[in-house]
Amino acid sequence: MSGQSKRLTFVVTPEIEAQMRSMKKEMYFDRTQSDMIRDLVAAGVRSSKAGRETGSTERKNA
Repeated sequence: MSGQSKRLTFVVTPEIEAQMRSMKKEMYFDRTQSDMIRDLVAAGVRSSKAGRETGSTERKNA
């Protein structure tokens, strides 16, 4: 991670919170919640870029 980090605050729905809790237990048990969220955001950015590159302009709700 770069030397200049930015702190963000966001609100999640109860459904997303439950999914994140489950993912933390199953896949990120040995890492911090912040690591997990950074990975999820990075995956979303990659997916969005890939969708634009393949011509997909439809936004899907999570």
